[in-house]
Amino acid sequence: MRVRSAASEVSAQVAACSNGTARTWPSSATCIVRWTYSGAVRPVIDFVDSSGAEWPVGRAVTDWNKVSGIDSIYRAASTGCDGSPAHCVRVSDYSAADGAAAITNRTLHSAQTYYSSASVKLNDYYAGDETDRWSSACHELGHVLGLDHNTSKSSCLYYAQASGVSKYHSGDDEVLLERYY
Repeated sequence: MRVRSAASEVSAQVAACSNGTARTWPSSATCIVRWTYSGAVRPVIDFVDSSGAEWPVGRAVTDWNKVSGIDSIYRAASTGCDGSPAHCVRVSDYSAADGAAAITNRTLHSAQTYYSSASVKLNDYYAGDETDRWSSACHELGHVLGLDHNTSKSSCLYYAQASGVSKYHSGDDEVLLERYY
């Protein structure tokens, strides 16, 4: 029987928590925090959008829904959330010179392995053009699904707001989510 060193265990955990340039958004207990299935075939996330019309949240949700294993559904604020088994994630906008283009808040259940809830706030103050807004929406929705920052500008989850960042998720992001869902 081969004994693994602490360094090889850390290396294996990092590899499990990443794919190419993509990374998971861990908690203190797990490599990736996920949504429960709640009796459905796969997790269902209703993104209930009350942000302004200039935010392309619906298009970002549609793109994330292409990932196998999780259903991302766009819902206008006026229609609300479907309820169980869907998890409701509120998306709104605000305007403040707080240094954040957008914010994702998440609450984890007691074991720190699953989400209890999440919300997204898109900052009108730093909105930029349509591509910037789409990229910001895609970025925050990716966090809600369990991804952390990506080191490549070819992903909307790139770690900084910068010119040339894609408004879409990357293949690395997709593979990583499909691994866990």
